[in-house]
Amino acid sequence: MDIFEDFVEMKAELKEKWLDYYEMNRDWIKVSRISQGYGWVEVIDGKNISIYCPDSKLIIGVISSLDKRVSAFIQISMRFSGVCNPDKIVEGLGLR
Repeated sequence: MDIFEDFVEMKAELKEKWLDYYEMNRDWIKVSRISQGYGWVEVIDGKNISIYCPDSKLIIGVISSLDKRVSAFIQISMRFSGVCNPDKIVEGLGLR
């Protein structure tokens, strides 16, 4: 496998791991208000519905503990970019 295929596979696995973690821990995440890190509005059946995603730093912390490849990926991206933008990392990993 090449590095691109590894990355695509990692993203798919991470999404499943993150969704499983979020499902099991949704109650405490919502109660702690960490869930209001990123919000948007969707129109469902003609009604505006506010949807919130947990804070990007929480997502990165969780997925880093669930998959050690993420830590390496984040370190590499920080070295090349010189900046760590948690929102961009979460979007790049397809976890928003």
